[in-house]
Amino acid sequence: MDITGIIKDVADTLSILPSWPFLVCVHYLLTAVALRNEPEGRKFAVDHPIASCCLCVLISGSGTIITSIMLGLPVLNSVLDERAVWSGVLIWYLVHFSPNDFLYKLSNKTPVKLILNLLEEIRRSRIIMSGVLLGGEVYPNSFLPLALTGMFKGTGKKWSICFYRILTGLPEKQYELLELSFTTKGGFLLGMMYAVIYNTGMFSITTNECILIGSIILCTLKLYDIWYKTNSDPLKRPQEKIWSIVTCSIEKEKLE
Repeated sequence: MDITGIIKDVADTLSILPSWPFLVCVHYLLTAVALRNEPEGRKFAVDHPIASCCLCVLISGSGTIITSIMLGLPVLNSVLDERAVWSGVLIWYLVHFSPNDFLYKLSNKTPVKLILNLLEEIRRSRIIMSGVLLGGEVYPNSFLPLALTGMFKGTGKKWSICFYRILTGLPEKQYELLELSFTTKGGFLLGMMYAVIYNTGMFSITTNECILIGSIILCTLKLYDIWYKTNSDPLKRPQEKIWSIVTCSIEKEKLE
């Protein structure tokens, strides 16, 4: 079997993996753990359990909420899958109140954390593609709107976490718009790649194969991040270099 056939088989096999319960529950679990890791996250859950639980569900579905607003669709699309919502509620409870913090401690063990994060990146690749396809129905033959809908659908949690910090009284040290994370940058680039393939058809590859390529890229970067235990942004240095070249004339004017 040639390499093309192998890629097609792997892509088709990956597409069979159901979103619920595997990918959706992993997404809710990582969201709940991220909220628990916030300063006084456990205290907020104990003092305000309903607010904490609702925020966990809303932040988990924030990608759908943002894209629904962008495309003029019902915002409640984010809670249409009631199985996922109730699973998220249960996961939030277990992360914060399971006996001996069993689930929270288990999810922070390196082998488990590795598997969870790889599954999350596979889900992200799928979600970015679904955002691009959804945007294509409203903005056909466009590139930037499709890339943006894909990016926001796949990285909504990064944009909405600041609201959690505001509501819990924590100072917001990093606003996503002011300092874009690598997840957001990668989501935009991947969304643009999907949009180009979707609109131009220059590459004879299927949607499943696109998702596979995106999953490989995202998982590779996540493995690098976990292995070296760093939150470094591989795009930051090239970005700073380009910006220094662009602003060189401005700096020269200041000196003169």
